[in-house]
Amino acid sequence: MNLSDIQKIVDNFKESLSKLENHHKTQFDVIFFQHQPGRVGHAWLEPTLISTVYDVEPKRLLIVLCEQHYSQFCKDIHSKHGFTYIPIDDLNEASSLYSLRQNVPTRELRLGKKILLLGNDYLWSRVYSSVMGLRNGLKPILKRRYFYELRSDVYRRHAIPFDKRLITLHVRDDGWTGVAGGQNFRSSNVQNYKPCIEFLVSKGYFVVRVGDKSMMPIEVESSNFCDLTQRTAFVDGDDVILIANSDIYIGTSSGPMSIPILLSGIPVLSVNEPNLMCPFAEVSGESRALNLTLLKKQIDLRSGTVKNLATRTLDPSYHRKEQFDAAQVLLEENSAEDLKDAVEEMLLRITGCWDVKDDLQTAKNIESLSFIRTLIGRGDNNLFSGGENCFYAKPSLF
Repeated sequence: MNLSDIQKIVDNFKESLSKLENHHKTQFDVIFFQHQPGRVGHAWLEPTLISTVYDVEPKRLLIVLCEQHYSQFCKDIHSKHGFTYIPIDDLNEASSLYSLRQNVPTRELRLGKKILLLGNDYLWSRVYSSVMGLRNGLKPILKRRYFYELRSDVYRRHAIPFDKRLITLHVRDDGWTGVAGGQNFRSSNVQNYKPCIEFLVSKGYFVVRVGDKSMMPIEVESSNFCDLTQRTAFVDGDDVILIANSDIYIGTSSGPMSIPILLSGIPVLSVNEPNLMCPFAEVSGESRALNLTLLKKQIDLRSGTVKNLATRTLDPSYHRKEQFDAAQVLLEENSAEDLKDAVEEMLLRITGCWDVKDDLQTAKNIESLSFIRTLIGRGDNNLFSGGENCFYAKPSLF
């Protein structure tokens, strides 16, 4: 494709966009061609990320969908908050946008004062590189109270008592993409979480496991546990509403964690994390919640030693199995004991019963730990800030 062909596509797109703006009676500043939507992850986080990174109001962001499996519930919620979604057929430019993605060396095209984003791969790379700039927080667009108003039907549908404190659990496994997909760096065995669930139930919490039908079932003998992945009475959006109403969210690195990030105020226990990846800034102007991170062990296959925080020299953006394989690093899951211990610590911190001396002891022993728990301080990412809650994780390590 030569420059004249590209210019022709751009001109046709601008003409089609102008007609669409006249129809919606809105001038769109950013047009996002969402070529790879996810039902819970990208779908929820990306509109707020774009709005924050590009400083654009929701009503001036147009999201063009190329696939139909985008969650209708997600679109409905975002539409109520001002975002505009259209199927790509409304632009009559499906083949043209795909051609641009394949032939233009950038994913961000400047069309005068307008910006055309050709897919989420560019968006995520930009966000990762801008994570330090997001310390002021994501724009507080989605409101938690909206999800609170939607909870009644969901609670009744899944027999969840209204008077119980709710914890949602998401454990990503290989059922979604399979080992061959290179995604199993984030996978873990749900059976290791059984002691955690039993402990939380004994403390009076109601635990809901969220996920999809491909996930391995787990059996817990308690009326205060619900495995949503095995239920037939599931309506699109049930999992999102439950996460949004959680007192605590426990999860592995995957899309559903977008929800407590966007709705700041929900404590997050992030477990079986493969690496020191950058957590996103929380929502600005909202109360900050306690967050703890529990990393997988990194075993150096060349020396046979376990990498602790001080010797984890791998790029913190590593997040695919083949990257660790190339570096000759084996990832080992958190044990059932590790997970239960972290859950107990989370509850102690939330209730204010955690002794600060325990933090000091953790800092002293960090060299020998195979994992680290980190507090994300108010408004910034403590892994990089070197703040008072940053256990040995100095910026020089990265």
